[in-house]
Amino acid sequence: MIRSYVVLSVGLSLGLMLAVGCSDDGTTTTGTGGTAGSGGMAGGEESQVLSLGCANSSPIGAQSILSAVLTVAAAPVGGQEFDAVVSGTATFPESFLDAAQPLVMGGLSQAKLTDLAYIMQVRSGATPSGAASNVALAADPSQLTPGAVRLCNYPTDQVCAADGECSGGVCNEAIILVDVPTSDDCAAGGLCEGLNKTGDGSQCALNGFCVTGPLDVPLLPVTASFTADASGDVLFGWADVGLSNSTFDPGTQQFTIPKPSALNPIEQGLKVDAGLVVGIECVMGVDDGEDPLDAANTLVGLTPDEDLIAIPITE
Repeated sequence: MIRSYVVLSVGLSLGLMLAVGCSDDGTTTTGTGGTAGSGGMAGGEESQVLSLGCANSSPIGAQSILSAVLTVAAAPVGGQEFDAVVSGTATFPESFLDAAQPLVMGGLSQAKLTDLAYIMQVRSGATPSGAASNVALAADPSQLTPGAVRLCNYPTDQVCAADGECSGGVCNEAIILVDVPTSDDCAAGGLCEGLNKTGDGSQCALNGFCVTGPLDVPLLPVTASFTADASGDVLFGWADVGLSNSTFDPGTQQFTIPKPSALNPIEQGLKVDAGLVVGIECVMGVDDGEDPLDAANTLVGLTPDEDLIAIPITE
């Protein structure tokens, strides 16, 4: 039997998150997985935790800051085409998992990941080899537990391999299930007590276990081709240009992310269904502090160049 789960639809893509966002010219590439090709990559890999400003469809709908790890392996040479192998890790925040625990009978112990796409963009130092300027990343089910499984149409928590194994007759197409980080160490001095998740009304009291951290989703590597500038650095980051889910004020250098509708497809972010569907839309951005007009709202500023992955161009 599959344990209690929540549906995650991630489109960045945490898509914590379905459709990939469009660039300013409306083009996107999914690239191909694998190692470096014609670009003659000499090696070298850079990883960076990049923050994203997000708004959600809950009654509060405030802007907040999430994060995702971007990893790029590339060896650009001035004026030449090169391959960049792009990967990373999406993170669904612990706070969201905490909030779901009292809403799911028996507690939330697994997540159903139905879709995910994070978008990598090059800010400067190179141009795409072709029309596409977005590189979309998806979840890597081989790195997740239990990973890709098929469930019965009825009973909905029964694993199956083919039609006829289910009481309802139908064995649905494969989906991705992910174990939520939890512990049943609810005793005095245990892990859950150290996380302040024991006592009256706590996760341990309600469910007999507690959430111990965020849900990390490894992203499947994608190879995309670019042509390097003559010199300088190639700057890589998550998408912050050409998204319709946000607006940018050049005066304040800040983004405004309107409260999304849970009924609409996600452009970049995630959607969670735990009885109540919550959509989260994101754009790469940094924490610019508390909104003086709304204490629940975090201002989202433009990510500075120095926060991005910078890979030097060999001249």
